[in-house]
Amino acid sequence: MAMSDTTEAIMDAAEERIRRTGYSGFSFREIAADVGVKSASVHYHFPTKEKLAAAVARRYTDRFLEAVDHQLAGGEDIVEAWRQVFRVALQRDGRMCPAAPWGRHRKICREKSATKSNGSSCSGSTS
Repeated sequence: MAMSDTTEAIMDAAEERIRRTGYSGFSFREIAADVGVKSASVHYHFPTKEKLAAAVARRYTDRFLEAVDHQLAGGEDIVEAWRQVFRVALQRDGRMCPAAPWGRHRKICREKSATKSNGSSCSGSTS
C-alpha cells in the first residue's frame, strides 16, 4: 500500500527528530511545523506518538531488510550482507537506527512504572 506524500513527510520529520533528540524529544506540534501542516493532520495520520514511532521503526526495518536482500541477491554471504548494510546505514545516516531511542524510552518507562504504584504513564507529549 502506497503512503501519501503527507504521511511520508510526517514520517521523515519524525525519523529525523527521533534520531536527533530521542523518542521523548519531539511533539506532534513540532512535526507539524517541520512538515508545514496543522497538528491535527499529524494526529489524523498517526493518532498516537507510539503509532508514529512504530511506523517509523517499521519503515526503517523494511528499508534495511530490503538492502540485506539486495546484498544476498548479489551473492553476498548472509553475515557479510548484514555487516555491509549496517556499515552503509551508519555511514549514510551518521546516527543510530531510529528504533534505538524508542527502545530506550520503553525500558525507562518500564523501570519507572516498576518503582511507582500510582500507574502514571510515560508516553510523552503528543500535542
